[in-house]
Amino acid sequence: MKLIKNLAGLSLLILLLTHCSGLSELPTSWGNNPASPDVKPTGFNPDSKTGWMCYNDSTHLYFAFSFFDPRVQTRILRSGMTVFIDTTGKMKEGCFVRFPLINREVISGGQAGQKLQPRQGASGRGQRTSTDLLLDQAQSFELQWQKGKVVIRVNPSLDRTDFKTSIGLDTTHALNIVIGVPLKLIHPAGLPALDKMVIGLRFGESPAGSEMSSRPQMAGNQQSVLGGSSAGIGGGGGGERPGMNNTPIEFWYKTKLAKK
Repeated sequence: MKLIKNLAGLSLLILLLTHCSGLSELPTSWGNNPASPDVKPTGFNPDSKTGWMCYNDSTHLYFAFSFFDPRVQTRILRSGMTVFIDTTGKMKEGCFVRFPLINREVISGGQAGQKLQPRQGASGRGQRTSTDLLLDQAQSFELQWQKGKVVIRVNPSLDRTDFKTSIGLDTTHALNIVIGVPLKLIHPAGLPALDKMVIGLRFGESPAGSEMSSRPQMAGNQQSVLGGSSAGIGGGGGGERPGMNNTPIEFWYKTKLAKK
């Protein structure tokens, strides 16, 4: 996912030169993993050093995130992130997936100095970070899906489920997270019945703020560019960098599913 990071400079230049009203329109590629030939970067936010790719195949809609800032990594692992999927185009929050959801006892145990089970290959890397300690508990991460009154909560590492997830650090110490949502959960007829939709990304929501009805202040209209959005994720005001305070980082954009 290195290409996502390389788009930062180009995306920032586009942001300074262009202005658009309403939601950005960003691409969704065809593929089933980040390395698929047709999968391209969707957006990049230089403030939080976060990039993502959105792609789909005939059965799943995927979101692949790369978090390069260690502070944002820890926040995501502690508080999770939410991806809203709205097929009405009205930024509704009734359909969403949340991942990773970590057992609060795991965090308490780590802070209290309890011995944590190290991941394979995690030793010998020097001083261990908060991200390392939280990733040690990856098998405890849960996923929540909700559409209207239908709520599904599973542990993708242990349960049999149609959701697809992966999480880990790469050789550049970027935190990479992939979430695959079955299309038939979005619409019973799957891909043939789906086309345009609005996607909302909310990163680092506080554990106490699991109410999906409150939306943090956004940083205005955002810009789109083929291959990336420079300021695609907006935080609260006050002059602080988005994602560095307690305000969730949030961005909504419109897209269209890829079809072959």
